[in-house]
Amino acid sequence: FEQLVADALLIINDEVKIQPNYPVDDNGEPISHAPPNKTDIECYYESFDGICEVTLNCSKLQWVLEGQPIMRHLRDFEKEHTDRKVFCLFVAPAIHNDTFSQFWFCVKYEYDGIPQKIIPLTAPLFAKVLETLLELIKHNRRLSHKNVEALYDMIVNEPVRLTGFSQWADYIPSALDQWRQRVLSF
Repeated sequence: FEQLVADALLIINDEVKIQPNYPVDDNGEPISHAPPNKTDIECYYESFDGICEVTLNCSKLQWVLEGQPIMRHLRDFEKEHTDRKVFCLFVAPAIHNDTFSQFWFCVKYEYDGIPQKIIPLTAPLFAKVLETLLELIKHNRRLSHKNVEALYDMIVNEPVRLTGFSQWADYIPSALDQWRQRVLSF
């Protein structure tokens, strides 16, 4: 799953560098997932940086196994890139309510004293980003990192006005649809 998402990130737009952290064999194929205490994928763009964390876990333990480690990985990455805007894209087949709750709290309020920018997308929502790219390619256009940054900003700025994580979880698909309409308007 890490390789699939890393490959998708490479084709989405004009990245500077997408660096998966999973070990690879002599042919460049993954032999395992990213090691503990490392982000799954590091993403570098002209106007922002980020990490991408992925999981196939959709159980009620998702928030335990993914939530805290993701926030910690993001904070470590933020400390290394203090002069840049930093996001974390989280992709999973489904996102458990407890995971949304944990991410909403750290986006709206804080993790270790400072709010974070986490974008939780289910695999079907991430696929909509790829579908947007395909539509653009049909019209000889591409996504830019600025388009992606605009989507990320929409998602992380909305919790300020919301009163609960379930509102945020409901908002994200509609934000993606609004973003798609803007990007695809010719």
